Amino acid sequence: MTYTRPAAVFPVARAVWRAEGIRAALQSLRWLLPTAAFELARGGPHRYLAAGELAELLLERGLEPLGSCPAFLGGISQLTWSRRTAETPACAAGATSAILPERAQTSMSQRDAAALVIRNEVS
Repeated sequence: MTYTRPAAVFPVARAVWRAEGIRAALQSLRWLLPTAAFELARGGPHRYLAAGELAELLLERGLEPLGSCPAFLGGISQLTWSRRTAETPACAAGATSAILPERAQTSMSQRDAAALVIRNEVS
C-alpha cells in the first residue's frame, strides 16, 4: 500500500463526505489526522506513487503485481496485491506468504475479495 498524494485533512474529508456521507467523513478523520501529523513531523522528501509507479517498484524488487485499487481515505491510498516471482527468494521480496490472513479478507469488500480469489485461481 502507498499514498498517491498528501493527506490534506479538509479536502479529503470533504471528498469523503460528498461520496459517502457525513458519518464516513467523520470516521476518515481517525486516519487523516494522524497521517497528516506524521507527514508534517517526518523529515526528508515525501514520496507519493501512482499505481503504475508502485507496480514498477514491485517488479524491480521481484514481486509480480496481481491487481490494484484505491483503498481508503477518499482514494489517496493505493492497495496493490502482489506475489513473489518464481526466481525471487522470499527473503529478497520481504514476504513469507502470499495468502492474506482470514481477518484481512473479511474486511475487504466482496468485489475485492472475489477479484483476489479469481486472480489466484488463474495463476
